[in-house]
Amino acid sequence: MQAPFLLFFLFLVSVSYSLSSKFCSNSATQSGPEGYGVYLLVTAVVACIFFFCSNHFQITATLPTLLYAMGYAAIAILCNIYGLKVLLYADGASVTVISSACGLITTSGIGILLFQETLDWLKAARIFTMLCAILCIFLDVRKKDEPAPKGKRKKSLSFLLVMTALILGNSASVILLKYYSMAKNVADENSLFFFTNVFMILAILPWSIIRLKRNPNRMADFLPMLRLKSLSAITLSTLSSNINSLISVRLIRIMDVSVYTPVTSATGIISGLATSFILREKIGKWSMLAALLAFASILI
Repeated sequence: MQAPFLLFFLFLVSVSYSLSSKFCSNSATQSGPEGYGVYLLVTAVVACIFFFCSNHFQITATLPTLLYAMGYAAIAILCNIYGLKVLLYADGASVTVISSACGLITTSGIGILLFQETLDWLKAARIFTMLCAILCIFLDVRKKDEPAPKGKRKKSLSFLLVMTALILGNSASVILLKYYSMAKNVADENSLFFFTNVFMILAILPWSIIRLKRNPNRMADFLPMLRLKSLSAITLSTLSSNINSLISVRLIRIMDVSVYTPVTSATGIISGLATSFILREKIGKWSMLAALLAFASILI
């Protein structure tokens, strides 16, 4: 499949992921730490089934694959938790833009410094167009901003810390996937993601059991995440995320990191705005201009 076709699918699954994650974020917050534990466990189990089936019921294990999977599992836990928490502080479009801006700068620089990628005028134009799109979103967000009350400093600091952790995690995942795509003696990407989720289960399940043993009354905190509506949202979110991962691996194999990041960031902005439109969140003229610029960066 060619890159434009993959990017179109990436857009569709990104919208699906954003919508389902918004619901999961609200449910997990009501349940506290136990809610995040249930979310991660269900996510990991569904993901294992998905990658096992999508690989025709065959999984290959090599030592390098298992080591990469362990590292990716740690990153995945971080990104899943903070990806939900950050939606409590801002709308999906704004979060996508901020994450895209910082991720664009870090991963593009890493692609040039670590992987000896060249920066030609087309890449520079793509990055510049993407930065203009980001600026437009910031202008739109700033226009909507109201003076913050006195008690909001702590919330702003929490948002900054959560956003920083999310950006670092996303950047680390791109670097790890790039190294994996170039590594020798590694299995296919389905096996990588299968073992990633196995390690997530091995990490989260004991933690959940220990918390329940210490305080059996916490069982009530698990219940909101075990309702059919919550489980359906988690399943949809997981499937969307898994398909996103497979598409990302295929894209990063045929693209330089310095190209991959701006293009997928642009796709993220467009999907974020589409999600805001579906949820009937107000979209300003600067945001619409950002979507056009983001789309233009994909065509460059």
